[in-house]
Amino acid sequence: GEKVVDYWHPILEPILKDTYGVIVYQEQVMRIASEMAGFSLGEADELRRAMSKKKPEILAAYRDSFVQGAINRRIPKETAQRVFELMEYFAGYGFNRSHSTAYALIAYQTAYLKAHYPAEYMAALLTSISTNLDKVAFYLEECRRMGLKVLPPDVNESRDTFTVVGQGIRFGLAAIKQVGEGAVASIIQARKQGGRFTSLLDFCTRVDSRQVNRRVIENLIRGGAFSSLNLSRAQLLHSLEYCLEVAQRVHRQQNSAQLSLFDLEPAAALIDPTDQPVPELPEFPFRQILEMEKEALGLYISGHPLQEYTEQLRRANIPTIMELHQLADGQRVQAGGIITNIKRTQTRKKETMAYLTLEDTTGSIEVVVFPQTYRRYMAVINPQTVLQVNGRLSIQEDTRRIMAEKLAILPDREHPELKVYIRVPGRINDRSWIDKISSILEQYPGPNRVYLFFAPDRKLILTREELSVRVVPELQLQVERLCGRESFSVKSN
Repeated sequence: GEKVVDYWHPILEPILKDTYGVIVYQEQVMRIASEMAGFSLGEADELRRAMSKKKPEILAAYRDSFVQGAINRRIPKETAQRVFELMEYFAGYGFNRSHSTAYALIAYQTAYLKAHYPAEYMAALLTSISTNLDKVAFYLEECRRMGLKVLPPDVNESRDTFTVVGQGIRFGLAAIKQVGEGAVASIIQARKQGGRFTSLLDFCTRVDSRQVNRRVIENLIRGGAFSSLNLSRAQLLHSLEYCLEVAQRVHRQQNSAQLSLFDLEPAAALIDPTDQPVPELPEFPFRQILEMEKEALGLYISGHPLQEYTEQLRRANIPTIMELHQLADGQRVQAGGIITNIKRTQTRKKETMAYLTLEDTTGSIEVVVFPQTYRRYMAVINPQTVLQVNGRLSIQEDTRRIMAEKLAILPDREHPELKVYIRVPGRINDRSWIDKISSILEQYPGPNRVYLFFAPDRKLILTREELSVRVVPELQLQVERLCGRESFSVKSN
């Protein structure tokens, strides 16, 4: 129901009446400072600027002046302090009135376009931020949420930027690495002159080989741009050498100064585009196709390596990387994603640490792993590993990083959890054995529970869940060094 507006003091009512007691505009801050604390308009404007820059030492001086000015006007000290706090809070989101009006109009227009022309709006939006891959990834996920198909680049349909195709959005050719403006123009021109490309051989003979060279075509294949030819990436890459050789002969004949009987027709017309040997080859594994797309486009399109973990992350209440942008500096956070980049370095003390790029379906974030954490979890820091990261969020100049405290591998459906058994030669009441084994297990965090069998006592115990491990040769080697040969075994659940 309706609620009575509390203005804190009668002086504020005419200033905040239009916004129901909420400080929204910068002009309101200036009027409050002037009418409540006796600031001149110049001083009020300096206060506004200081609030927008959020410098504590400057604000402290203005706070004292504001409170004293309000007291001089017989306004209670507590009320003045509260109002100043509200003004400070406002500085985090306020604009001047004309700016706010312009933003409101743009918000209305864009909301209308998104509601009534979703594909066209999202295509234009993606084109406008196409150089920022994190934003592109986020808005592609929004497209999928809206029910819009996200289609890979295609030599027979794409232009240079994102375009609308039916109820979907098609990537532009310029999104593919190594494909410059000249290559895109050559492909589009050849398509206009001769129609759709019918085979890889047809493509190679019709485009300008000076602009569309081997590296460009390889990246087009890896990025899925030849999917309309109904051949797999494996077949296309295998056939490329033959197609380039034939195209080279055709282009040489086209550029030759010598005329022959056959020059009465274009050289390309003498080539049957269907006369292309296509080997019977299985397609690359899906995970490898995703990596090809990532290499060629900087993004995953056909899917995402993290898709199979989405439900698992949701059940664990792990936020997306984009949702971390709503959290405050220093806050404890957890995130799940795939490691797409690792940079190891040494501190002044010659200790190894690492900077990881963690990516999910909404974006990426840098994870800083300091030496102590690195030593404990280095076994799980590998490219393409899917991790859960716990730590603290650090925000410096709008750049967000996670300072890692704990790392753990997320199990997937293709690799079900295992049971790890360790045969311990010592007795169960000898705590030193448990401590030594625990220190080894902590280096290899993962999804698999560990059982300890104390041979002299013939007793089996299940270790704590936080001692679950990833089964790797290094783990077995360390355990067998401590407990003897064949003391380590693994069984499926």
